[in-house]
Amino acid sequence: MKYILGFFYLLLIFTTATAQNINTTDSLLQLVQKETDSKKKFDLLITLGGMYVFTNADSAVFFNAKALEIAKQLKVDSLLANSYYALASIEATRNNYEPAFSNCDSAFKYFSAAGNTLALAMVRNVQGGVYMASGRNELASQMYFDAIDYTKNDTASARILYTYHNLVILLNNMNKHNRALEYALRQYEWAKRLNIPDEVAYACSNIADTYMELKDSLNAKIYINRFIEAYKHSADPYLQVIGKNQMGMLKYIEKNYETSAQYFLQSLTLNNNLVDQQLGCITLLSLGRVYQKMNKYSMADSCFLKAIDISRELNIKEERKSAFEMLIANALVQKDYKKAYTYMESLQNIRDTLLNEKTEMAIADAEAKYKLGEKQQELELAHAERRIQTADASRQRTSKLIILFSAAGIFLMTMLLFNRYKLKKELEKHNMLLEERTRIGRELHDDLGGGLSTIRLMTEMIKDPQFGMNGSYLNNISFKSKELIQNMNEIVWSLNNGNDNIAGMIVYIRQYAGTFLEDANIVLSFEQQQTVPDIEVDGHTRRHIFLVIKEALHNIVKHSGADEVKIHISINDHFTISIADNGKGISDTQREVPGNGLRNMQQRIDVLKGRFHIIQQPGTTITFSIPCTSFYNKSVS
Repeated sequence: MKYILGFFYLLLIFTTATAQNINTTDSLLQLVQKETDSKKKFDLLITLGGMYVFTNADSAVFFNAKALEIAKQLKVDSLLANSYYALASIEATRNNYEPAFSNCDSAFKYFSAAGNTLALAMVRNVQGGVYMASGRNELASQMYFDAIDYTKNDTASARILYTYHNLVILLNNMNKHNRALEYALRQYEWAKRLNIPDEVAYACSNIADTYMELKDSLNAKIYINRFIEAYKHSADPYLQVIGKNQMGMLKYIEKNYETSAQYFLQSLTLNNNLVDQQLGCITLLSLGRVYQKMNKYSMADSCFLKAIDISRELNIKEERKSAFEMLIANALVQKDYKKAYTYMESLQNIRDTLLNEKTEMAIADAEAKYKLGEKQQELELAHAERRIQTADASRQRTSKLIILFSAAGIFLMTMLLFNRYKLKKELEKHNMLLEERTRIGRELHDDLGGGLSTIRLMTEMIKDPQFGMNGSYLNNISFKSKELIQNMNEIVWSLNNGNDNIAGMIVYIRQYAGTFLEDANIVLSFEQQQTVPDIEVDGHTRRHIFLVIKEALHNIVKHSGADEVKIHISINDHFTISIADNGKGISDTQREVPGNGLRNMQQRIDVLKGRFHIIQQPGTTITFSIPCTSFYNKSVS
């Protein structure tokens, strides 16, 4: 997509050569051959590499590699940084992830030494794009947030719009739609302030897509109309395709399905010139949904099957999963249960693959974050060494020999102590990584092993002619799959270090409680203090607290007969939460001889050194309180 590779439009920022009056690459090649000044030859080679990026990647790599050789001979940090950055960008377009990461690390090192924060933002954008393309979404978001931080003072440039655009797409892919909306609105305000109509149009498209993810069609419609107004005079062919898609979505919201289908078909026709297969896949899914509404099931199936073919070619599984889900819905409407069952098997295979990939990515991200921390320490050490060397050089000119020897002795002692400290920290990090892997394996086995076994058993029973195609088994499989996905989301949430804060934990609890109780037709009243302190909460502690709340809510739905639940959270030196329902309450026998659920809740609170109370009123109130000093204790398990 245009913005995923947007960093290429910035390559010439670092090129000091002026290619005025040069209209062909042949002219540049002749200049390179004749040029004797190394610095000017470097500039010409970088320019040639940039010109070949989209037409001949091998040639682009060749010219930039030659430029890198000159930079190494000249030993100029800025030239080395530019060469590595250009090579990283080209390797990213070729999906050569490892060379792209390696060149990014080198570019970041030399730009950092020069203190060029805007260039550091560009490197982070490339890293974010590569992580995003390889499915490493958490690391990609970290890179984009770094890029935003590096460009926060660059208020007159459109450079940050690339970062905002990619970040919004990424956050929507991660189902963090409210956060995506926040940055899409920033993108819109920034583009509007700079008065760049095409960028305003891209921002409006992002906002509309995010509102659609949030099921807010009213606001989506507002920004689709703003998009149409912004792009109507644009010559950008990519915007023309998006424009047809947005018009199709607008007519879909208005339930004008015939016109909606026409716009999506026009989008597919225009996209033939761009050959953006992923965008075409998304358009086919949208067109299929329109045909579903028109009861043209065979045409809808045709769209979904084409989308599946494209998704297989591009190896994009989420779109394939959506296509199979809609094919199953069509087959069920047409009472073609054999076809529905076949599609259901394919869907289950994709879900299993996605589940395995998420697990592998969680482990890979943990390792990558560990290595990223190591590289950051190496950069800081290199900067410290440079500062010390500069100070030593200055003292050599102004200090006596005895002072020089004393400084050298102190320097050596500092290095020895630092290396010892660094070795100790690396060992601690290694041990923490091993412990984290062990915990991941244990939770995956406990939470998912039994459920997958159950699904397999029911699947085998369906295959058995004695039982046949039993709808209850299919419902059970669907319910169990949904439960496993929820369990996996809970595990991934607890593993994500980005959620290690009390505000994020409260938001997650509120979202879970709202969704769970809404499905049970129970009204939720959620109260919390307005100001939430900035307190870290480690993943183990968050998981204990969440599972206590989850058990309490499950007990209410299963046993209480309540139709209203109130949750209240307060924070001072303790984190206190009360969960009250208006149900029939807990009997005296149940309180005297508690079941496994109540015992597990009590045990989890005990592990966190907290207090647990049950108050019997009209209904039941469960209250637990945990000291905030327990919130970042790595020994809790």
